[in-house]
Amino acid sequence: MCKHDLKTKHLSSNKLKINLFGERWTLKKVILSMPEKVLLDSYCEKFNVSEHQAVIDPFFYHFANNDALKSIDDLKSITLQGLLNSPRNQIEIWFKNKKVQKLKMEQFNNDYLLFPLYRSKVVEINSKLENGIYLEQKEFGFISSFEFNLDDDFFIEDLTFHLINLGNKQILNKFTYNNKIPTEIKREPMIIYQNSFSVG
Repeated sequence: MCKHDLKTKHLSSNKLKINLFGERWTLKKVILSMPEKVLLDSYCEKFNVSEHQAVIDPFFYHFANNDALKSIDDLKSITLQGLLNSPRNQIEIWFKNKKVQKLKMEQFNNDYLLFPLYRSKVVEINSKLENGIYLEQKEFGFISSFEFNLDDDFFIEDLTFHLINLGNKQILNKFTYNNKIPTEIKREPMIIYQNSFSVG
């Protein structure tokens, strides 16, 4: 192996890791297939419960008696999820196993600065929900750990935080490095709140 190959191998092992702590907020719009809708209607009629109550009821999945449908996580959904901008949030940035930054989401809302410290993009989403069945969750703790494999040194200006504003909530939906998406390598959150409801 030549010297150039050794250098290339070393650079390709550079790992950028981002850890998220705090509260993650999730909103799912449940998408039911026709067989799932038939099962749900049957369960609701038999036990006199609403559809949104049934989808979070563990007994519904026992009633379904289907190995491919064991929990609400097995139902297809349109999901909006992210780290909630609350006092509990914290973001750690590690490079080559060394912590290089520790920050909070409030530091992204720095439009008044001539030279913002961190690059961020904000998307406004209409808070009016379409008709359907929804699940809302909050998780707390060590939310997730994400990893990028870099081919070069780490430059903070190449990291972009993608924020979503929805009503009175702001979430960190994702982040990219030179337009690349990281791999999630670990998650250990605890569900602290769960609610289901119907619109329409």
